Amino acid sequence: MKKLILVIMLLTLFNSSYVLGVIHYVSKVGSDEYPYTSWATAARIIQNGINASSYGDTVRVGAGSYREVLTLIPGIALLGAGMDSCALDPWGILGEGGTMIKGADSSVIEGFHLSGRFPQFNCYGIVSDSLSGRSLKRISNNKITNFWEGVMLAGRVNTEISNNIFEDNYSGIRPIFRARGLIISNTFTNHSNMAAMWAAGGPTIRKNVIINTTYEVISGDFTDSMFFENNLVVVGKYYGVSFVSYGGFKNAPIRNNTIIGDTTSIGGEHTMVVYVNGFSNEITNNILSNGYYAIWAYGKDGYYCNPQVSYNDLWDNVINYTASGPASIDTSLGGNIYLDPMFVGGDDYYLQYASSCIDAGDPNIKDPDSSRSDIGCYGGAYGETYPYLDYPPKPPDSLSAVSESTVTILFWKPNTESDLSHYLVYKDTIAGFIPDTFKIVGNIPKDSSVFRDYDFVLGKTYYYRVSAWDLTGHQSEYSDELEVQATSVGEYVEEENHPPMYQLSQNYPNPFNSETMIWYYLPDVGYQPAEVEITIYNLLGKRVKSLVNGREYPGEHKVRWDGKDDSGKEVVTGIYFYRLKVSGLELIKPKKMVLLK
Repeated sequence: MKKLILVIMLLTLFNSSYVLGVIHYVSKVGSDEYPYTSWATAARIIQNGINASSYGDTVRVGAGSYREVLTLIPGIALLGAGMDSCALDPWGILGEGGTMIKGADSSVIEGFHLSGRFPQFNCYGIVSDSLSGRSLKRISNNKITNFWEGVMLAGRVNTEISNNIFEDNYSGIRPIFRARGLIISNTFTNHSNMAAMWAAGGPTIRKNVIINTTYEVISGDFTDSMFFENNLVVVGKYYGVSFVSYGGFKNAPIRNNTIIGDTTSIGGEHTMVVYVNGFSNEITNNILSNGYYAIWAYGKDGYYCNPQVSYNDLWDNVINYTASGPASIDTSLGGNIYLDPMFVGGDDYYLQYASSCIDAGDPNIKDPDSSRSDIGCYGGAYGETYPYLDYPPKPPDSLSAVSESTVTILFWKPNTESDLSHYLVYKDTIAGFIPDTFKIVGNIPKDSSVFRDYDFVLGKTYYYRVSAWDLTGHQSEYSDELEVQATSVGEYVEEENHPPMYQLSQNYPNPFNSETMIWYYLPDVGYQPAEVEITIYNLLGKRVKSLVNGREYPGEHKVRWDGKDDSGKEVVTGIYFYRLKVSGLELIKPKKMVLLK
């Protein structure tokens, strides 16, 4: 027994020494005395400090800029003084295809600013490669900029990449050849022409912030199980999160992410928030917003694509679902909502107090506080517990008006907050007026964004502002002031910086005998896309044909009428009228046309 205890003590001592190892130092002001075991005797070249170490040792690098490329040895920790003070400068020594740091089995890299020379040279920041015995244990707390690929993971590595900042790389991380690993709590910004991460293995990608990519955030032929969870993605344009699998994933949940597209940027009209190609796993608990397509499922080369989509918030997308090739989207589990997620605002994507995404996720998934999961990147098992702050509504936007002889119609883009209560309309005859209770002329319920004012004098100018109120009594800031001159004809008096109003053009040709074309214009006011109806009536007021009946976005549109009614029968020669309604309101006079046969 005593011998056994002695053996255990010796093993414990050996293991402690192995873990602690020897610390070697590197400094710009060291005396450069081998084996560099103090700051005073520190090596002046990092590679010398590495070469002096062995498995279990640590190499500490002091502040300064070092012009080196490095090759690690197995089992060491290379620790810089911090990404803000310890830099590796490749100028003159890192060319096309070069690598700044070649990893080694079980080694750690931490606390450096690595800067490459992209786009002058296509070079690599750090390579962790099991195929050549260079499988790093961890890469953390570094800033990695201006590389063709910031980090490459090759082969069956299981590297943790955590708390790094990736900026201005062509591709932030590229796992290939079934690379795994944990990619967690990193920030990726300004990756040009390519994704923040280009993957072809099965990593876990969790709790990252990915901003302003210009092509794809995730793309590649995934062959192993992978997880994409609790990431915040703000897409520049084109694809947001793109998953491609030929042969199918073993497991590939896209779960509890917030992914925001940008349909306003050049190329943003092609934004796909989530693009799935040849895979059929779950898309759950995500906020998918502001894309042209929220989810596009694409089957190709005989691989059927059938993602299961449930408990997501799909908000403010042009098209929520589309499928092409041998593909379909399964929403049978339900739980999807189409409501304003109510972010705090700006670059803050935490949820406000009344958000419809709170406790609205998959009931089988719990938040860290054991409540039902929130939808979005801060919900779910890897989410956060945080206070839901109660902010006032946003100020009403895009005020516009139509003035006629008996009424001025004021309307604006409706607020979308779930706790909206009502609007107050204020009016004065003095420009730049300050709204108060004496200037309130309308109390408008939340489900309307139209105010009709009958109290005015023709030819006189009036000024309007609107505020929004929520159910807890918070008032928004006031809208911009709108100037309206009361006129005696049905027209909108357009002031500088005010948007053009609804237009319904005369059909052409007119008269016509086989078909005619009608043009119309929708301004960017009110809820978008707006409910639009264009209907044709005969002289008796009977409906003949519904030409348009659905949601449409602002801009110019046109529609053709072939002289047939709703049943497909040709109508007789005569006079017909066509009317435009938007959100149930007829804000422009009907037009007359003549059919001759």
